[in-house]
Amino acid sequence: GGGILLTEKERLIFDHVINQKHNVAETAQTFNMKENTVMVLLYRARKKAKKIILTQFPDIKNNKGGIK
Repeated sequence: GGGILLTEKERLIFDHVINQKHNVAETAQTFNMKENTVMVLLYRARKKAKKIILTQFPDIKNNKGGIK
């Protein structure tokens, strides 16, 4: 089954902020969005990403070391 997937927009925002290390303001400008929209998308993407990780790797939540 498909399960939890990020939308195209969520993936774009997540990649731009998390991987490319841009802040919310820069990201909003880049994608011509309101900062609030970027924050909402980022929040959703993070929530989904966490769910995906916990679903795929259930042992991680017991690992106090966190995710490197």
